[in-house]
Amino acid sequence: MAALPVARLAETPFAVVLAAHHAVGSSGVLVARRARIEKRVLLERGAPVDCRSNLVHETLSRFLVAAGRLDLEASNAALSRSVAAGRLLGELLVEEGSLGADDLQRLLQQNLARKLFDLFTWKDGEMRLESGEHRSETGQRLKVQRLIVTGVERFMPQEAIDRCAAPFAGALLARAPGAEAWRAEVRPNAPEAALLDVLSTPRRLDELIAFTGRPAEEIVRSIVAFALVGLIAPEASLRPRRPAAPARLLPPGPRPEAVAAAEAAVAAHRTAETARRCESVERAHAELSGKDAFELLGANEDADEPSIRERFETYSREYAPWSFEGPDLAAARLAARELFAAGALAFAELSDPKRREALRLERRARRDQAVRASRASYFKIETDLLDADVQYQKGLAYRDQGRLDLALQQFEFASDCDPQNGVYAAETALCRFRMAPTVNSQSALESLKEAHRIDPQASEPLLYAGEICRELSRFAEAEVNYRKAAKLLGPEDRRALDALHDLGQKKRRRRA
Repeated sequence: MAALPVARLAETPFAVVLAAHHAVGSSGVLVARRARIEKRVLLERGAPVDCRSNLVHETLSRFLVAAGRLDLEASNAALSRSVAAGRLLGELLVEEGSLGADDLQRLLQQNLARKLFDLFTWKDGEMRLESGEHRSETGQRLKVQRLIVTGVERFMPQEAIDRCAAPFAGALLARAPGAEAWRAEVRPNAPEAALLDVLSTPRRLDELIAFTGRPAEEIVRSIVAFALVGLIAPEASLRPRRPAAPARLLPPGPRPEAVAAAEAAVAAHRTAETARRCESVERAHAELSGKDAFELLGANEDADEPSIRERFETYSREYAPWSFEGPDLAAARLAARELFAAGALAFAELSDPKRREALRLERRARRDQAVRASRASYFKIETDLLDADVQYQKGLAYRDQGRLDLALQQFEFASDCDPQNGVYAAETALCRFRMAPTVNSQSALESLKEAHRIDPQASEPLLYAGEICRELSRFAEAEVNYRKAAKLLGPEDRRALDALHDLGQKKRRRRA
C-alpha cells in the first residue's frame, strides 16, 4: 500500500494538512497517531467522509449518550443487539424506532465533526495518507471549508496560530479572486462576514482590529482560517506579475566560461535524470509483489483491449531493458528486465478475454470481502479502546486522597484523549496549580482560558479560574469568572453563587 510522506503535527498543523489534501482532492485513509491514540480519517476527493479511532467517547453509542439520545444502559443493550444481529448500531436504532433516519444522519455528521475537531487540538503526533480502496459505511460528507474555519477559530492551539500568522505580520491582506464563491461554501457568521466585507479594501492586521472592534486574538484566528480556505491572501501575492524581460542574445565569439557552465548544467541534468530513472525502477520493483495485471499496467478494470495495449506500450517503453545501457544505469538493468517480463505476462493475461474477465471477478470478490470486514469492525466490541472518563474518575479519586501527582497523570491522560472536554482540561490545570501555586499560577489561568474557549458550555474552567484568582487576591478577575460561571450553572447549582458570596466577605474583611 503506497503512502505519502509523514506530516509531523508539531510543524504542520492538522488544519494545514487537511487544507492541502482538500486542495488536491486526495482520496485514501489519513492516519493520525499521537502516543496511544490513533485516528483513521477516510477522505474522498479531499473531503472527510468517515473517522474511526480507538477512543471510547468517539464511538456512536457513547456519542448518543453524551447527546442525551440514549442513557448508558439503553446504549449498551442496543450495542449488544447490533453485535448479535451483525447490524450497524445506527441502522438497528432506526429500525427499532429509537431514531428517525434523518435524525441519525444529523447525529452521524455531528459525531464525525467532533472527531475531526479533536485533531485540530493536537500539538504533536504524526499523520500520513495511505492510498488504496476504502469505503465509508455512513455516507457522511462535511463542508471542508466550514470545518477548517471552525476548527481553526475554536480548537487550534495558540502556538500553531502564531506560526501560521507570522507571514501576515505587517502585510496588506485582501480578499482573493473568487472569494464570493468560496464564501457561499464557508457560510460565514456575522463577525466573519463583517471581516470579509472590511477586506474588500486591502488592510493590515492593526487596521482590521480597529475597523471590526473584535479582540486581536479572534481576528488573527479568522485570518489564518480564511487564508487556509482561500478566502484571503496577502495583497502582494495577488498582484499580476510583470512579464520577464527578454533574454539578451550572447554576442558572437567564444565564451569559455558560459560554455563550461552550460556543459556543467547539462551534465548535472543528465546525472539527476539517471538517478531519477534508477530510483523509479527500484521503487517499481519493490512494489511488484502482490500486484495483479491491471495494477501492474495501470489499466482500468473496465478497459478494452486497445486501451490495454496502449497501457502496455507505455509500460514497456518505461522499463525496456535495452534502454538501461551504460555504467550509470547498470544497477537498475536487472530490475528493469524483471519488470519488463512481468509486464509482458500481464499483457498476455489481459489480452485473453476469458482470463481478463476471471481477474475482474476475482477483484470484485476481494472488494466485497473488504467491505464485509469493514462493516464487521463497526459492530465488533473493541477491548483496547481508550476510555477518557475512566481515567478522569481515577484522577478524582486520587485528588480526593490528596495524591496530586497521580491525579495529574490521570487528568492529563483523560484530557489528551478528549481535548474538547473542558472539565478534563480544567481539572488538569487546577491540579498543576495545587502542586506548585507560585510557579504554575499564570500557566494554569492560561490553560483554563483555553479550556473555556474550546468548551464554552463547561463551567469548571470559569469556576477554577475564579478560585485561582481569589487565592492570588485578584478579586476583580475572580468575580468576573464566578459571574460567568453562575450564568452557565443557573440558580439550581449554587457553586458559583456561594463562591461570589465568600468572595464578597473576603473583600470586606480586607477593607476592615
